[in-house]
Amino acid sequence: GCINIAKIFGLCAGFALVVSFVWVTILILFGALLVALLFGAAICLFVVMGYMAGSFIPGAESTYIGFFFLILAGLTMLYYLWVKNRIHFAATCLAVACKIVMHDPLLFVVALGLLVVTAAYAMLFVVAEVGIYFHLESLNASDQTETLAYFILLCFFFWSVQVFRNINVVTVSGAAAGWLFPSGALGETGTCTAFCRAVTYDLGAICFGS
Repeated sequence: GCINIAKIFGLCAGFALVVSFVWVTILILFGALLVALLFGAAICLFVVMGYMAGSFIPGAESTYIGFFFLILAGLTMLYYLWVKNRIHFAATCLAVACKIVMHDPLLFVVALGLLVVTAAYAMLFVVAEVGIYFHLESLNASDQTETLAYFILLCFFFWSVQVFRNINVVTVSGAAAGWLFPSGALGETGTCTAFCRAVTYDLGAICFGS
């Protein structure tokens, strides 16, 4: 049982790593085209949803729902035409960001490690949730008390997940600083150093921001 779970987890992690490399490569090579395709897909989706709402929803309100989605499609088209000249600049910035990530494979290792930590924390949270449930049942706690306890636990869970996520963001930002300013004016800013700063000097700001 545990061995099979570990194999499945390893296969999923390997698949995610390969897909990440492929996706970053696509962003580097076809950033502008990808942005245009996303806008086109959004417009088509709104048009299809408007057509389906007007055709398959009974009642007079179907017309209003259909027109609503068509208006969204028109607004998306107008926004695309407004920012069309800036897409190339956005795609260039995206390509530079992806090259920074590809420049140091340790960033993928850090991201994968934090993903493992998040998964382990989620499993620990489930165990804690079950334990608190049985504890509250043994105390015959009121529904309000149970709801408050579960709400506080849920807030802790999402806050902790955001902390793990933002540690990764700060690590990538530190590595990007080392890539953009290699002269050493900011000190040694490799991935390992950036990660150490994220979990020490910057941890308070990360927790507060999360």
